[in-house]
Amino acid sequence: MSLTWGNFRWDFAYWDGVYLPDMVVDRTKEDVLAQNEKGFYNSYDLNRVEIAVDYIAKLLSEAGYPVTVQTKTNWSKTNFPTENEMQRFLYNIQLLQNRFFASLTAMPASMKWISYVEANNIEQILLDIDEMRRKMIEAYRYCGTLECGGDVL
Repeated sequence: MSLTWGNFRWDFAYWDGVYLPDMVVDRTKEDVLAQNEKGFYNSYDLNRVEIAVDYIAKLLSEAGYPVTVQTKTNWSKTNFPTENEMQRFLYNIQLLQNRFFASLTAMPASMKWISYVEANNIEQILLDIDEMRRKMIEAYRYCGTLECGGDVL
């Protein structure tokens, strides 16, 4: 079931000291049928994903996995995305996966007639990448790289 272009707004969350949008990964068929805020895909969804992509790319670069993405974070309800813009949109997410961590979540082949499952998947992939980045940083601490030689008398 495809999502349609809508006009709703999502909230922002606090990630690692920065306000970023909450990822939406719980859209359902019922949301689409009810035509509620999760049942549409709109400029707020595009901005949310683009902001997250840009932020994750910066975090990965700081962690030694340089990646350059081209994002547009000023989508408005009067913008209608072109096919090229949507290809760039998906390509950015694929770049993050290729550079750091390939999520097991399926990536949509296109944004044309995107389903609620595919919309969920896009945002889940970003959450998966960020979670793996966090685990990598925790593993640095666990293996003692931050305290190397601290046990020597």
